[in-house]
Amino acid sequence: MADFKKLQSYVLTRLEAELDPNLSYHSVEHTIDVLEAAARIAQREQRTDEEIELVKTAAVLHDAGFLIQYFNNEPVACELAAKWLPQFNYTPEEIDAVQVMIMATRIPQTPQSELARIIADADLDYLGRNDFFTIGQRLYREFLRHGVVDGEQSWNRLQVSFLESHDYFTDTALDTRSAVKMHHLQELKNLVNSYI
Repeated sequence: MADFKKLQSYVLTRLEAELDPNLSYHSVEHTIDVLEAAARIAQREQRTDEEIELVKTAAVLHDAGFLIQYFNNEPVACELAAKWLPQFNYTPEEIDAVQVMIMATRIPQTPQSELARIIADADLDYLGRNDFFTIGQRLYREFLRHGVVDGEQSWNRLQVSFLESHDYFTDTALDTRSAVKMHHLQELKNLVNSYI
């Protein structure tokens, strides 16, 4: 039987020790945040205990690729999952399911399974939460450092286009996060309109 607790301890310890400290958003705190959101959504979606454990496994591993590279990190996380999970008694079928979930966190999100829809929503749970702007500032700093944006105006324009194109997949996220997300979008649109 898979040993999620040992895997969780192993991965979080490695992320804590080895992630670039300049990753202000894709940090171990983000992984823990996604893990908590994934468990909550999976329970609300009435998934089995085994499915919830697989979702939590994918959540812990979904950003492990950042240990090796910044861009296109999801396939790297899948490789690490294939390497690490057998040591914690995961079956080949479970590893496949986890890899499908990890790839669902790639932007733009196109989840290929029911469980992948849960992890996709968990990864972007903050879009519909009250800490949206606080967490967004962490992502802004990280994007500036990696040349994704060149200042606040390009960042806020990016946020508007991202929120306009983003959809939640699970009933839980649609019910609990959509309204607040739309409120954030309107605030950002007002801000961007003031630039003109």
